[in-house]
Amino acid sequence: MLKRSSLLRVISPILTCLLAIGSSGLLVYADDASRLATYDNAAGDTFFALSLTAGSDVPTAASNDVVILFDTSASQTGLYRDDALPSLTTILSSLGETDRVHLVACDLNAIPMTDGFVAPRGRSMKAALK
Repeated sequence: MLKRSSLLRVISPILTCLLAIGSSGLLVYADDASRLATYDNAAGDTFFALSLTAGSDVPTAASNDVVILFDTSASQTGLYRDDALPSLTTILSSLGETDRVHLVACDLNAIPMTDGFVAPRGRSMKAALK
């Protein structure tokens, strides 16, 4: 894990504004296109989250290739699986007709559920969801 000082040396050139929140150890660095949050816990561990947003001048793609990693480990049973499957269906239904999806089940190993990229609502995806 990168220590905060190393991380900031790498990330800080793209960030222009510093905002410190409270004394809880949470620091947030942000500008219009990026946001970095770090947190130091009581044990001395540092965690971070980095969010990058593309500018509005990025052209829209005619089609997209999307890889979906779906967690099928034993910890994803019951309510977790009940929430995850409708979420996957919602993602697939929101994709365009020209988009393609490669669905991969992830546990200890990644196992392709589709044979490469397929239509999000096509026959191959329906078979993979079963």
